[in-house]
Amino acid sequence: DCPVKSYDSIRPVTKPIVLASVTKTGIIDGKIHLNWNAATDNNLLGYNVYRSENGSLWQLIVGGYPSTSLTDSGLDTYDYQYFYKIQSLDSCGNTGPFTIYHKTINLKAKSGNGYNQINWNGYIGWPVHKYLLYRDGILINSFANNQFAYKDSAIICHTVYRYLIKAIDSVNDAIISASNTDSAKAANHILPQKVYIKTVTVSKPNKATTITWSPSTSYDVKDYLVYRKSVETGNLKFVDSSVNLTYTDSFRDIPASIRQIRDPDCYYVFARDHCGNISDGSNQGCIIILDAKNQQGYNSLSWNSYQTWYDGVQSYNVYKNEDSTGWQLIGTVSPLPGRGAGGEAFNDSKLGDSTINFCYQVEAIENPGQYNQLSRSTVECIHQDATVFIPNSFTPYNQDGLNDYFGPIGLYIKSYDMKIYNRWGEMVYTNSSPLERAGEATGWDGTFRGQYVQQGIYIYMITVTDYNGKQSYFKGTVTMFE
Repeated sequence: DCPVKSYDSIRPVTKPIVLASVTKTGIIDGKIHLNWNAATDNNLLGYNVYRSENGSLWQLIVGGYPSTSLTDSGLDTYDYQYFYKIQSLDSCGNTGPFTIYHKTINLKAKSGNGYNQINWNGYIGWPVHKYLLYRDGILINSFANNQFAYKDSAIICHTVYRYLIKAIDSVNDAIISASNTDSAKAANHILPQKVYIKTVTVSKPNKATTITWSPSTSYDVKDYLVYRKSVETGNLKFVDSSVNLTYTDSFRDIPASIRQIRDPDCYYVFARDHCGNISDGSNQGCIIILDAKNQQGYNSLSWNSYQTWYDGVQSYNVYKNEDSTGWQLIGTVSPLPGRGAGGEAFNDSKLGDSTINFCYQVEAIENPGQYNQLSRSTVECIHQDATVFIPNSFTPYNQDGLNDYFGPIGLYIKSYDMKIYNRWGEMVYTNSSPLERAGEATGWDGTFRGQYVQQGIYIYMITVTDYNGKQSYFKGTVTMFE
């Protein structure tokens, strides 16, 4: 039997809770899931569920509903927020008091310039502890219960991102209410942050340079554009693009027959994002070109200062490689203050007497700082000019090992051609074979047709060729003594 119709005979819903969770957007497919705790009445029939679009005008959407879980379908969850309240109903038709109303979360996503703007309303019904923002199903951030907007700048241009927000109950973190989902297509007209060239160094002697740079701090960088500026013409030429932070320029734009690093050209790197925006240019990084010249008794080196490290150049190390025996550090040069891009210099006077090839390279060392880089120059190989001494007499007869032969003596002589004539103009000796090491040639032993010639004065004509291909001509007389 039914008790007397009175609200006192109905136990109200104990701490009624509504969980409004949106699973789809759109006026046709929109759905909201509601869950609540059960009333404790002995003769409970079910629940009356009410919905409102403004919190004032309420519509009964189901009466005497027997379960504590309901899916409300056919809603426009994209454009509207919905309000819900529930009352219990017993078998005698008595109704309990309404729960407090609960309001769903409505989320909107809109693309901005370099970011997606996300806005949502706060959940109403139970105290919110925090909000969790998901992008494409991945949690990307959390917010306090009084924050309802966020700019997502970690986006890639032309990419569509799908967002959802979840409210977490402050008492029980298992109680969650999810919003609708909304999408935004990222757009950007903001230039990426420019990069910094850490170094430009000759990586394959006189054939290639390697450029390294720090990454742009912008999130949406697609690749980097490498340009080379000709010091001769001033033209800035596109070299290549790279997704890495280093690039080796092999000068493929120069014909292979003449492909060689000759000028202190400078490089610039630009960052490009997925929207096609290109950053301002980096600092310049310029090739160090080494110039080496032979002087009498020493080799003089000069090179352009490295440009540009923000921390500046600490010093230059000078290396030498004699006849491919290995690189050796032979000196360190401190840059002159205020010189800027002007040249540096070094003289090498410690030359091997028997060395043919003197090869040099300079290495710039950055001042200690953020990057601590180095930059190597081109390699320059030179030869010393021949130093020639021609004796005015010799004594071949005694064969004592001293002054037994006549010929040019000196340093860095590659070969010579020598003709000897007696006083009647008859050629008594000729030699056009290559000279051995300096001072080791045998020369003329004083014989003609197997016999020693008479002592006296003889005329010589000598052509000396050094390793630079330079020829020197000598004509004079030599006296042969017994």
